Amino acid sequence: MILLTGYRGFVGGEIMRHLSSLGHGFKWLERMETFYLWHERVERLFEENRFDTVIAAGAISDNQYKNSDIYTWNSFAMEILASHCAQQSAHLIFFSSQIARQPTTLYGYSKNLAETMIKAKPALEACILQPFNIWGAAEAIKPVYTQSLPFRLAKRNLEKLWRTQRDYVHVSDVVNAVFHASENRAVGTFEVGTGNVVHSYDLAGCTEWKGYKKEPTPHYIQKWTCADPKKFLPGWHPTVAVLEEMRGLEEELQRNT
Repeated sequence: MILLTGYRGFVGGEIMRHLSSLGHGFKWLERMETFYLWHERVERLFEENRFDTVIAAGAISDNQYKNSDIYTWNSFAMEILASHCAQQSAHLIFFSSQIARQPTTLYGYSKNLAETMIKAKPALEACILQPFNIWGAAEAIKPVYTQSLPFRLAKRNLEKLWRTQRDYVHVSDVVNAVFHASENRAVGTFEVGTGNVVHSYDLAGCTEWKGYKKEPTPHYIQKWTCADPKKFLPGWHPTVAVLEEMRGLEEELQRNT
């Protein structure tokens, strides 16, 4: 039996669809009105079920979030899940972030704290995934300001184009990493990316649309980072190249207009 958190989110929703297509038995858990109610729900789930795997994809994922309650949901909720996993000998797959390595925002610090709590449990079999810049069609459910540059360019939904470089990993590759970790009961901390950076101007060059204004990069935008293939999950590798995918989306759009 698998427990999935964050099934209404961008990545969690894709994981849930994959679980359903494979016919896996699973339960799901979402953030509730209060932390107390959520905690009660967790207690009942672990009392009534024996979980082999817990996939923790639920979080407040806004990197600009300013309220300290982000620690409640991103850090201490993970402490509770990790404790139950250790008690049941369940394999925990924690969906963290590459910015947890050198955090500069509450989001990054909350993920870093969650990783620290997980690593402090020696009896726990845990796989920590640190994805880079995730993109894909399922981003339509996210607020506009949190959507990736590839998605916004593909959807003609961009006002300003900054000079940036990022390692863009497709959500399908991220989901494959999650299931690869589950099937192999991977333990450790692993990066999830492509190992290649792409310039924002190169992305924009994949589309004929020019409805944006180029502006200097704001000072608060982080410098580019790139995943290290040596730190990937053994046996896993990305399959989607963002520039090729973007060109394909543009060609499809042109055929349909």
